[in-house]
Amino acid sequence: MASLYSISEDILRIFDEVENAEGEITDEQYDKLCIKQEELNTKLESYVKAVKEFQADAEFCKKEKQSINIKQNVYKNRVERLKKAMLNAVMQFGNDGKNNKYIELPTVRIFTKTSKLIQKDENRISIFIREFTRYINELVSQGILYTGEDVDLQGILNCINANCIAENGDSFVPFTISDLTSMKLAITTTSTVYDLFKEHPHALVSIADLFDTNVEEVTSNSDLDKSIQSCINNNIPLPTIASVEYNNSIQFR
Repeated sequence: MASLYSISEDILRIFDEVENAEGEITDEQYDKLCIKQEELNTKLESYVKAVKEFQADAEFCKKEKQSINIKQNVYKNRVERLKKAMLNAVMQFGNDGKNNKYIELPTVRIFTKTSKLIQKDENRISIFIREFTRYINELVSQGILYTGEDVDLQGILNCINANCIAENGDSFVPFTISDLTSMKLAITTTSTVYDLFKEHPHALVSIADLFDTNVEEVTSNSDLDKSIQSCINNNIPLPTIASVEYNNSIQFR
C-alpha cells in the first residue's frame, strides 16, 4: 500500500498536470484521485493533510493579496496628490494654450486636459418617474388617457410639476419640456402568460396597467449631451435631470 508521502506527491503531480492543462482533467487523472476501498484509510488521511495545507496556502495568498492592495492604494494616492499639486501649479502659473494651460520644461511638456462629464440627477429622475406613473394611472383609471399629435405636453408637465411641488415644497425646481424631450423611459410589465390572457388581457395592448409595471430611465449620456447642447444653441430651458461638469486633469509627455 502506498505511503502518505507517496500519495501526497501523487496529488501534487496530478494537480500540476491539470493546472498546466488549464483545468482539463483526464479520466485517468480523475481515477487516481478517487478513493478505493483497499486504500481508504491511508488516502483519507493523506487527503485531510493536503486539504489543511492547501487551506493554509490559500489563506496566506489572501493576506498577501490584501497587503498588495494596500500598497497599491498607497502608490495611487501618492500619484493623485502629486498630480493635484501639478495641476494647481499649471492652472496658476502656466501659459495659455488654445484649449488648455501648459508649462514647457527642458525634458517634458506638462499641460491640462479638460473632460466633459454628464451628471445625471438620479433623485430628480426618480421623482419624475414616480409622478409620471401616478399621473398616467390616474388618467387610465378615469378613462381619459389621450395620445397623438394633439396631446398637450405642457399641460401634462404642469400637472406633474404641481404634484411635485405639493409633495416636495415650493423650493422644488420644476421640470421643463426639455426633460420630456430628452428623457428616455423603458417600460416593462411582469406577469405570467396565464394572467395576461385570463386576468390582465388589456396589458397585452396597453402599458398603462396597474399590476406589476416597471418604468426605468435609460437615456444615454450621449443623448443628454446632445439635448443640452441643442438647448444652449437654441436658447431654450435646459433639462433639469442632468448637468454638464467640466473636470481638469494634468497630462505630460
